[in-house]
Amino acid sequence: MHTKHYKIRINDKVSVSSSAIIPDDYHAILIIAHGAGQDMHSEFISYLHETIAHAGIMTVKFNFPYKELGRKAPDRPPILEATWHAVIDTVLKNTGCRPEQIFLSGKSMGGRYASMIAAQRPGLGGLIVYGYPLHAPGKLDKLRVEHLASIACPMLFFQGTRDSLCKIDVFQ
Repeated sequence: MHTKHYKIRINDKVSVSSSAIIPDDYHAILIIAHGAGQDMHSEFISYLHETIAHAGIMTVKFNFPYKELGRKAPDRPPILEATWHAVIDTVLKNTGCRPEQIFLSGKSMGGRYASMIAAQRPGLGGLIVYGYPLHAPGKLDKLRVEHLASIACPMLFFQGTRDSLCKIDVFQ
């Protein structure tokens, strides 16, 4: 197993950091996005990155541009989506794997955008979301679910019962 750190070009002006842990013999790749408040070095994202790789799955984590630049406010949706597409395209190019070997995952905002990309890119292996932000705090009438029915791959959601961004009874 070895680790590779590299920059992924998003557009002519922006590149982001990424880290891959590559087991000697892997058959699947999990791409992991961070949440809005932390970057790819957060304890939770790093734990997933390392633990899942030790189970024989290649893992890739990356920063969104705003974190790369040290900003607190997340990028606009087109940049978040472009970042996901660039990461997936880079993984496909660098590994020679097939789309069905790629699983997207993310915490909160990163997971929400992973799900949006999964809806746009049929043929992926699956989607794993940790703490889906179903609605803004207290705004149960405006659910972020429009795209979920368009996702063709298997989905797995891990959701806490006290998450202010996802009242569990609404999510079911």
